[in-house]
Order: sequence, then structure tokens, then C-alpha cells
Amino acid sequence: MAIDHVLRNAVEHNDTDTPRIEVTTRPPGGESSDLYLTVADNGLGIPAQQREVLVEGEETPLKHGNGIGLWLVNWIITRSGGRIAFDENDPRGSRVTLALSPVHRIE
Repeated sequence: MAIDHVLRNAVEHNDTDTPRIEVTTRPPGGESSDLYLTVADNGLGIPAQQREVLVEGEETPLKHGNGIGLWLVNWIITRSGGRIAFDENDPRGSRVTLALSPVHRIE
């Protein structure tokens, strides 16, 4: 569900005449056992304020997101032992990277 939402977000919030979405993976290796999946697009990008709220994990009346979608992605990934990172894509758009840890039991 988390990966599906990141892909849908990249498509639905793309305002270009020629939307471009690139999905890359980096397998576990070296000292990391995580699999990295990155979705990059050439759309509007995720506003800095919304990225900050997700990274900080708390909303306030003055600092908040625009919906629940990226919160769901954040919760699914972090509750599964993974991490999420947001970056700007060059020259335009955003990059969302999911670091997926080996499967473990959630208590």
C-alpha cells in the first residue's frame, strides 16, 4: 500500500504535459541490509513545509500537511522498521526514498 500510494502521488500531482516517473532500487549490500526504493518525478514536488511535518512527526495549526496520504506511507514504512526520505528532484519534482528493512514481527 505504501509503494502504491507513492506511485499514485507522483502521477496524480504531476502538472506537466509529459509526466515522467522513475523508479529505482538499490539492493542490500555492504553494512546495510535495507532495500532502497526511490520514486522520482518531474511534477510540482512536495512542499517543504509538508516534508518537514512528516519528518518531525507532528502537525500544528500553523504547520500541517495537505492530506493523510503521505502520513499513511510514513506510518506504514516506519511501523515496518523502515525509513522514508524526501528530496527535491533536479531540475523539478520530488524524490521519495523508502528504506525497507528485512521483515520482522510487529508487536
